[in-house]
Amino acid sequence: MGFRAETADDGGVALEMLLDANQPLRPDCVLLDLNMPGVDGMTVLEKLTPTLPDLPVVVLTGHGGVDIAVKAMRAGAADFIVKPVAP
Repeated sequence: MGFRAETADDGGVALEMLLDANQPLRPDCVLLDLNMPGVDGMTVLEKLTPTLPDLPVVVLTGHGGVDIAVKAMRAGAADFIVKPVAP
């Protein structure tokens, strides 16, 4: 469909990629898992939102609850999805 996807193995790498001022292309959106090695997804979201407030971040997690969803939305997530995702 013409989309290009970039991946990061952990939250620290994701932050480096997303906040790199020399990055020639900014992503149109971010799909962010909360449970990642290194820096967790909530920390990534909290650091990313103030710097790139117009970047939509969709949070995904296999351990969703109302409290986590509310925290993610307050931190700037555009949406919150619990895995597994049905088509």
